[in-house]
Amino acid sequence: MSSESELIPYHAVGEVGQGSALVLAPHPDDEVLGCAGAILRHVARGDPVRVIILTDGGGWQADGAERAAYIADRRQESRKAAAILGYGAPEFWEYRDRELRYDEPLVRRLTEAAAAVEARWLYAPSPYELHPDHRALALAALEVTRRLAGQISLALYEVGAPLPPNRLLDLTELFERKRQALACFISQLAVQAYDRHVEALNRFRTYTLPREVEAAEAYWVIEGHEAAAKVQAFQSAVADWWRVAAVPAAVPTGPLISVIIRTTGRVELAEALASLTAQTYPRIEIVLVDARGVGDAPLDTAQCRFPLRVAQAGRPLGRSAAANLGLECAQGEALIFLDDDDWFEPDHLAGLVELLEQEPAAIAAYAGVRCVRRATGDAWETMQIYNEPFDEVRLRCENFIPIHALLFWREAVGGQTPCRFDEQFDLYEDWDFWLQLRERGEFRHRPVISACYRIHDRGGLGVAADEQQALAAFQTLVTKWRSRWSDRELMDMIARARHLDRLLKDVEARRAEAMRGIDQLTLTVQHYDQARQTLETQREAERWASAARERELQTQLETQRAEFERQQTELETHRAELETHRAELETQRAELETQRSVLETQRVELERQRAETARIDQEWREQYEWVMNSRSWRLTAPLRNGARWWREQRLGDGLARWAWRVGMTLYRGPGGWLVRQLPFRWKQTARRWLRRGVVVTRPVEVGSSLSPREPRRVSIIVPVHNHAEYLERCLRSALAQSHPAVEVIAVDDASSDSRVQEILERLADHPRLKVFTHPVNLGIAHTQNRALIESSGDIIAFLDCDDSLTADAVEVCLRYWCDGIVYAHSARINVNERDEEVSRISFEHLPRQDYFAENLERMYATHFKLISREAFARVGLFDPRFDAAQDYDLLMRIAFHYPSSAFVHVPEFVYYHRVHDRQATETQTARQQEATTAIQHEARRRQAIRAGHFDHFLSFIMLSFGKQRQTLAALESLQATVRAPHEIILFDNGSEPETVAFLRERIEGRFSTVRVIYHPTNLGPAAGRREALKYTRGDWFIVFDNDEIAEPGWLEELLVRASSAPDVGAVCCKVVFPNRRLQFSGGFIRHLDDELIELGLYDRERHVADLATAVFRECEWCPIGATLFTVNPAPFLHEGYPNAFEDAGVSMALRRQGLRLLNSPASWVRHEHFLFQEELDMKERYLRSRYDPHRMLTSLAAFYAENGLIIQDEYVWRENGLFALSRAELKRLLIQQRAAA
Repeated sequence: MSSESELIPYHAVGEVGQGSALVLAPHPDDEVLGCAGAILRHVARGDPVRVIILTDGGGWQADGAERAAYIADRRQESRKAAAILGYGAPEFWEYRDRELRYDEPLVRRLTEAAAAVEARWLYAPSPYELHPDHRALALAALEVTRRLAGQISLALYEVGAPLPPNRLLDLTELFERKRQALACFISQLAVQAYDRHVEALNRFRTYTLPREVEAAEAYWVIEGHEAAAKVQAFQSAVADWWRVAAVPAAVPTGPLISVIIRTTGRVELAEALASLTAQTYPRIEIVLVDARGVGDAPLDTAQCRFPLRVAQAGRPLGRSAAANLGLECAQGEALIFLDDDDWFEPDHLAGLVELLEQEPAAIAAYAGVRCVRRATGDAWETMQIYNEPFDEVRLRCENFIPIHALLFWREAVGGQTPCRFDEQFDLYEDWDFWLQLRERGEFRHRPVISACYRIHDRGGLGVAADEQQALAAFQTLVTKWRSRWSDRELMDMIARARHLDRLLKDVEARRAEAMRGIDQLTLTVQHYDQARQTLETQREAERWASAARERELQTQLETQRAEFERQQTELETHRAELETHRAELETQRAELETQRSVLETQRVELERQRAETARIDQEWREQYEWVMNSRSWRLTAPLRNGARWWREQRLGDGLARWAWRVGMTLYRGPGGWLVRQLPFRWKQTARRWLRRGVVVTRPVEVGSSLSPREPRRVSIIVPVHNHAEYLERCLRSALAQSHPAVEVIAVDDASSDSRVQEILERLADHPRLKVFTHPVNLGIAHTQNRALIESSGDIIAFLDCDDSLTADAVEVCLRYWCDGIVYAHSARINVNERDEEVSRISFEHLPRQDYFAENLERMYATHFKLISREAFARVGLFDPRFDAAQDYDLLMRIAFHYPSSAFVHVPEFVYYHRVHDRQATETQTARQQEATTAIQHEARRRQAIRAGHFDHFLSFIMLSFGKQRQTLAALESLQATVRAPHEIILFDNGSEPETVAFLRERIEGRFSTVRVIYHPTNLGPAAGRREALKYTRGDWFIVFDNDEIAEPGWLEELLVRASSAPDVGAVCCKVVFPNRRLQFSGGFIRHLDDELIELGLYDRERHVADLATAVFRECEWCPIGATLFTVNPAPFLHEGYPNAFEDAGVSMALRRQGLRLLNSPASWVRHEHFLFQEELDMKERYLRSRYDPHRMLTSLAAFYAENGLIIQDEYVWRENGLFALSRAELKRLLIQQRAAA
C-alpha cells in the first residue's frame, strides 16, 4: 500500500530547480498566478529568466480600438509585475486569445526558444487546466520536453485547477511580493478576485507541510531523463482531453495523410490511436482495417481529433490482405501504416511530410524506430533501434525499415501496375512492398527516432520471428525477386553478405561488451542524479529546519535541567532503598547456608544409593551368565535364528504371493464351486491379506536415488531418419562422451537410405549403444517416445542425427546441474555441410527470468538440451500432434509446471548444429509454423485456466457413500487446484446417519462451490451419478470419486487435452495408487472373438517412473472415475448398471456418436483405494454393494443388450458359474437377466 508521502510531498523545497529558466504563460497574468515564487527564486540565484506570453489576452472582445486598448493595458500590467519580480520584461508572441493551436509550428518555435536561452527549466501550465489555451500550451510543452530529452526539465504549474504535485515550493518569505505582483493586474481583478483564489490555493497547498510554512506553490516536475516515458504514458489522457475539453484543432494545411491500421482487436489499439491524437501534423485520416471477420465485438475507436473509418471484408484477413484493403479505402495523398500495438511519437508524421515535400524525386521517406519491451510500470526497455541511412543493396538483403517508419506518396499504389502487398507473405510482406516502392522512386531517410515498435507475447513477429519461419519467408521473397535483379545487383548482395559474415563475430562480441558498459554507465548516471537530487533536497530541508532546531534545543535544555533536579531527588530515595535491600540480603545469605547443609546431607544419601545400585547390577550380570550357559538356551537357539532369518528374508510377502497364486488356481479350477460357497466377508478379508504381498510395495519416487559419489546416469537419444553422411559422426561423438555413465539410444524411423542400417549394424556391438528400428515411418514424436521408454537414465539428452557433440558435452552440462534442475540447454555452434563453422549462438543476451513467458514469444531453450526423467513422468512425453515442433510443446508444458529456477542455461559451446538444404522443406516449415501457433494457443489456454478463465462452465459430480475422511480430503484437493468457473455436486447416495451428520457438520457451508444433495437410499453408482447430473448447470462434466486426490496442475492439462479437437468426447486422468503404481491411464478392449471381449487398463500396476505410462494415446474406453465428459453422460447411465461396467457402457455410447476418448498423462490423480486404508467407515456395506457378483451379472447383461458384446470378467464369471455354460446358454441367461432387471 502506498504511503501518503508517495501521493503528495510532506516537505517543502526552497527552489524548484537551478539554472536558466523559460516561463510560458498562455495569457498576461498566468506567469504570476502560477509560478511567481519559482521566478523569484531563479532571479535570487542569478539564473537567466525568459518569460513568453503567447496570446494577446483579448478574450471575447471584438476587433477594434477597444480590443487593442484592452490588450495594451494587459501588456503594461505584465511589465509592471515583471519589474516587481525582477526578471526584466516579458516577451509577447501575439497569438489570438482562445486560438492557441497545438501544432508543429508552435512546438518548433517553442523548441527554438528553449535552445536559444539554453534553458535548463521549462515552466508551463498543467494539462489539467480548464482553459483551451492552457491545455494546448501544456501539450506543446510536453512535446518540447520530449524532443529535448535529457537537456531540459519541465515544471507544470496550476492556475485554475489543482494538479497532482510532486514538488511544493515554500512561499512563506515570497508571498508578499507575489501579492504585490498580482495587484498589478487591475483589469482582471475587476472581473474576478483572482488574487484571493490563488492565495487560497497557495494556502491550501500547506495542508501536508509543517505549521511554519504559510503558503506554497505546487508543481508537477518531469525530469529530463523521464520525459520520453512520461509523454508516451500521457497519450491516452491526451486523447481524452481532445474529446472532453474540445481542445482547438490545428488549421488543416499540407497534404492529407491516410494512416492505415490493421487490427485484430488487441487492447493496445487504444494506445495506437492515442498516439495519432498527439500528432503535431494537422491533416490526418484514419483507416482502421478490422481483420477479425464478422461476429466479433465492436472495436474501441474512441478518439475524436481526426476522421476515422472502419473497413471490413466480412471474413478473417491475413496481414497482406488487410493491408491491401486499407490501401483501397485510403483517400489521402500520402499513406503510412501503423500496427495496432505500436505507436508514433508526436512529430513522426510532420517530420516525414516535410522531408517528402523537400525531395521531389522521392517516392517515400522513413524515420528511425525504437523496438521496446515493457519493463515495469510506464518504463520501457529498448531492445533494438532501426535508424540507418538508406542502402539499396542492404534493402535487397534484409528489411531494416519497420512498416510504420515509412510514409509514401499515393501515386505508388495507382496506375496500371500499382504496388500491392503480396498475399503469399504473412511475414516480410512489408519488405516485399518496399522493394516494389523502390522501383518507382527514391527513398529518403529522416535520422530521427520518432516511432516505437512494441515487442510482447502477442506481437513483435517482425523482430522476434521464429528462425525457421523467418528463413522460409526469406526464401520465398528471394525466389520472387531473383529474376528481377541484375547480375550487378546480385554481386553487390553477395559482397555485402561476405562482408557481414566477416564482421559478425566481432560485432557480436563488441555489442555484448558495449551493452554491459552502457548498462553500467546508465546505472552510474542514475545513481549520480538520485544522489544529487537527494543532496539538494536535504540541504534545503536542513537550512529551513535550522532555526526550528535551535528553538527545540533551548526547550530541551530547560527540560533537561528540570529532569536533573528530579533525578537528584530520586537518587536520595534510592540510597535509602539500597540500605533496606542490604539488610534483606544478609537475611537471604543466612538462609542459603542452611540450604547448603541440607544439600550436603542429600549428597551423602545419593552416594549410598549408587553403591546399592552397583551391587544389584552385579547380581543381574551373574544371573545372565548362568542363563546364557544353560542347556535349554543352547537347545532353543536354532528356533530363534530361524525366526530372525524369516524376518530378514521378508518371506511373509513371498508367502502371501505364493498363497495368492495357489488361491487363484484353486478358484479357477474345479474347486471353484467350494470357494463360492464361502461367506462374502471371508473372501474379501482373504483377498485383502493375499493381495498385500502382490500389490502393496514400498513407495518409490520418480527417478533413482544416487549416492553422493555415483555419477548421474545420462541417456542420449538420437532419432534417426536418413542423413547417413552425418550419422556415424553423430553417434561416435555421443559414444565418446567423457562422462562415465552414458547410454546412447538410436531409433531408426524407417530410413529410406540403406546406408543408415549398415552404420547402425556396424556400431551395434558398442557397449554404450542400444539400437531400435521402426518398420514403418511413425514421425519424430513417436520415435523419440520409443527411445524414452527404452531409456534408463535419470537425465535424458537429445541429439539430432545430423549434429554432433564435443567430447565433454555431457560432463560440461552436468557441472551446471544441481538439485531442483529439470531442464538444461546450452549454446551451440552452427556448421555447414563441410563441418565449417558458420556462426555461434549463445543465447547469453536473453533475460531467462520467466521461461514460460519468454519462450512463449520465441523458443530459445534448445540445443543441447538435457531433461530430467522426472519431468517427462510429470508432464508426459512428446505429443505426436505437434510433429516438427514437438520439442517446443514439451518445453512449454515443463515451463508451465516447473518454476524458472528449475531451468539452467549452460553458456558453453558443446553442440554442433548442422545447417544444410535438406533440413526442412517448404511443407515442413509450414507445418512447423502451424504447430507452433497451436502450441502457443494451448500454452496461453493453460495460463488462462490457472488464472481462473475458461470457455466452459465445469460441473463436478462426486458420489458420497461412506469414506468421510476421504471425501473431505478430495474436496480440499479440488479447492486447492481448481480455478476455472465450476460447481461441485456432492451427492450422498444413501449413506448411514453418521456419514450424513459428517457432511452436514464438516462440509456444508465450508466450500463456496459445493452443493450437497442427500438421497435416502443407495441408487448404485450409475443411477446415483445420473440423479446428481440433474442438478448441474455446466456444459462440461467431470466425474470425480470421493476417495481421489487431485494433484497440482491436473485440471489445466485435462481441459487443454479436451479442447484439442472438436470430436473429443471424454478424457481420463492418470490415476495412481499411494504406492506410486498406476491404477489406469485409460482402457483398451481385447477381442477374444466376434462377441467376447475383455476390458483392460492401460499401464495397470506400472510404476510412475516407467515412461511408458506418460504417452499420449487414444483409448477404447475410459474408467469413469477422474474423467471429463464434453457431453452430458446422464442419458447413458441407468439402473441397468447397478455396480459395474457403466463406464464401459458410456464409452461405447460416445464412440457410437463419433466421439473420441483420450488420456491426459499429465493429469495426476491419487486414488486412496480401500486396499490401502487401514480404517474405512461403512467398509463392509461398501464392499458388499460394490462387489456383489449377482448385481455385476445384471451390469454384464445391460452391456450385452446395448452393444451386442459379452464382457468376460474372471470374478463375475466364476462367482456366477458362467464358465460352465455354452455360448447359447450364456446369451439366454443374459437376456433373462436383462428382462428381470
